[in-house]
Amino acid sequence: MPIVSAVIPCYNHGEYIDRAVDSVLNQTIKDIEIIIVNDGSTDDYSKEKLKNYNKPKTKVLHTDNNGPSAARNIGISHANGMYVLALDADDYFLPTFLEKAVVVFEQQANVGVVACGIQQFGLDSSRKMPRGGDVRSFLTPSGLAGSALLRKICWEQIGGYNESMKTAGYEDWNFWLDITKRGWIVHVIDEYLFCYNWQNGSRRTKLNKQREESLAHVIRNHIDVFGKYVDLVILHKDAEVVAMRKQRDILASSLEYRTGKKILRPIRFLQQQITKEYKYQNNSFIKLIFRIIACIKNKSIYTVYIFICDHIRDKI
Repeated sequence: MPIVSAVIPCYNHGEYIDRAVDSVLNQTIKDIEIIIVNDGSTDDYSKEKLKNYNKPKTKVLHTDNNGPSAARNIGISHANGMYVLALDADDYFLPTFLEKAVVVFEQQANVGVVACGIQQFGLDSSRKMPRGGDVRSFLTPSGLAGSALLRKICWEQIGGYNESMKTAGYEDWNFWLDITKRGWIVHVIDEYLFCYNWQNGSRRTKLNKQREESLAHVIRNHIDVFGKYVDLVILHKDAEVVAMRKQRDILASSLEYRTGKKILRPIRFLQQQITKEYKYQNNSFIKLIFRIIACIKNKSIYTVYIFICDHIRDKI
């Protein structure tokens, strides 16, 4: 029986699946199994790729498209390991994650989930270190990715991922709340061992468009927790506002901001005068001027400088 079962839902991510699977096979812990759940992929490449997929210790389950929560539940229900590695098909782990995570489980019986720092790639290359802890750490999004190692018993106790959450994202946050409110702790390894693929089609970018709906869903699912710790939620959000104000003040006092504000002052004045003088918003010439002003405002000072120099040179 394997120690770890890696469950990888895959929906139209056949181009990335080898990298995800290889990242599990290359772990320093070798007592593993890999379960890919083809969540009703529709593109020809993914369907063909997963049809006769052949990798060591790996099997593929084929289902209708019911979303990541249902796919994970199906995969975990077939898992034989004591621990379950949740991993999306377009992401991957560095080779030492499982070894270090299993050590945490062996040493700390109250830990139900082990995660780590996140190295993003694709559209964003920044690093993030999520919060761990008990349920109080998850009253607001902690930055914890959906990919982590968990005790299978945690999944069994809560009845799996909540499949009623059909909107993209926040099903992970909902899952961590389900686990931690039963007394389990989330431990975060202080190393960047998880690589997250930030792309236009990722669930995180989709979440930005459905944030309000997803947030309301999580609160309704855990109204008991949010009601009990409402003071902590308010204090945490207040701290975020204070931090944002400090960042705003730092930006406003910077040389770049003050210089840009002075450069844009005549452009704003021109825009105001055009608005006052011309009431014909359907006029194509006025629309063109507004578009030019918007483009200039969105460009960096250096880019605008080059644009002006090129324009002058063309006129000489």
